[in-house]
Amino acid sequence: GRALVQGVAAAAAQMRMDGAGARADRLLGRLEKAARSARRGGARPLRAALHREQDVWLLEYDGRSVCLQDAKGLHHLATLFEHPGTPVASLQLADAVVAGGGRERGPALGTYRSQALDLREELAEAQAYNDPERISRTRHALERLADDMARGDSASSAASERARINVTRAIKAAVRRIAEHEPELGHLLRAAVRTGSACTYEPDPGVPLQWEVSR
Repeated sequence: GRALVQGVAAAAAQMRMDGAGARADRLLGRLEKAARSARRGGARPLRAALHREQDVWLLEYDGRSVCLQDAKGLHHLATLFEHPGTPVASLQLADAVVAGGGRERGPALGTYRSQALDLREELAEAQAYNDPERISRTRHALERLADDMARGDSASSAASERARINVTRAIKAAVRRIAEHEPELGHLLRAAVRTGSACTYEPDPGVPLQWEVSR
């Protein structure tokens, strides 16, 4: 049964039939669940780990381990594994990662607004102390921040769409790489990871999988 469904999944991928591929992945997950129950006399929590060491990720699953070259999609997956069942905006995932580094990028709009609030409080304090130099410096910083916010607001829709496309592509590429080494885990992830404007990791409750993540 697994071999037949895997054939369907491969054909669906070649013909870009995403709906059929998703259904095949779900069926493979159920087949694997049944197989595990038969082998182990009932489901028990599986353990997986994703650890980053500089430019390499160590993936551990079912007693096996493999090294994966650093990639944005692995950073995205690590974030989703840390917050199962919680939607994370693609824009937030994209903002949290730079190519090959995983460091913070420039501020998102929420951070801009927080900075504006801090600057307004600083301006009020400077005015209270009648400090002309500090007043001038803070007003100038507020003006620059307002310009940045205006550019960010006008570009927010385009940025969100770019983030959706890029994050989705990166996550799917990372899952494909994982599946090359661990086909069973790849099937579980294809069925459990949802991508779009917001991404979510929704593990199958019938196949309990506990992740340990460090980076």
